[in-house]
Amino acid sequence: MKALARVACAAAAFLILVTAAGAVPGRAYVLWTGSKVYVSRAWVLQNEPTGPNSRVYRTADGGRSWRLVSKLATYGGKVAFVSPRDGWLAGQRLLRTADGGRSWQIQPLPAPHGYSGRLVLLTAPRFFGRKGVLAGQFGSGKPVIGFYRTVDRGRSWRLLATLPGSVPGAFPQFVLSAASASTSWLLTAGATPAVHVTRDGGRHWSSHPLAQKLYAPVALSARVAAASDFHGIPYITRDGGRTWRRLSL
Repeated sequence: MKALARVACAAAAFLILVTAAGAVPGRAYVLWTGSKVYVSRAWVLQNEPTGPNSRVYRTADGGRSWRLVSKLATYGGKVAFVSPRDGWLAGQRLLRTADGGRSWQIQPLPAPHGYSGRLVLLTAPRFFGRKGVLAGQFGSGKPVIGFYRTVDRGRSWRLLATLPGSVPGAFPQFVLSAASASTSWLLTAGATPAVHVTRDGGRHWSSHPLAQKLYAPVALSARVAAASDFHGIPYITRDGGRTWRRLSL
């Protein structure tokens, strides 16, 4: 019951935050993607669907009002902040800010062997104190996913594992959900959808095929996670992703 309660709370928080994000003026594909929620502060990224332009907004009053912080010539992405000043924007490259989003600098990532310069998409970083995780898909013909870990609060990232990627064009191509600094779930789409789970921070993984494509995972532990199909029907696994059953709410 505790696991189900956490799934319900996560879903409720997502709906509340998306509602708040919708208050951003001139919204167009506005996504709230902050990795940490403060009592009054949050950030949203407005992605323009017609070109490589994004805007970062910030609220300091719990979502009642939003202020434009910066404009970026980049397409898509997700924002994640660990403090009022320190944050990341992850999309087709990794950007870092140390002034609350007013300015951004490119942060390099080591590519898997043979995939230098072929980064396609990144997930938003997820932090647990000074430790954090991040994943990115590389390549086009035979895509792979690089899994990264930091132990210095994002100052540097180490490539720990390379996993099979998803076929380009499948959306979302892959989704990362971390329950802790050591436990992460990675779901991939494409012709052969799969779930990958690590219990040691990314050094070793267990992989299992999925009978259907699942999205928006919520990792609760190394054995328990929830996700939904394309129609929003929730499923849950209690055996590390080997089997999934429909969740009755």
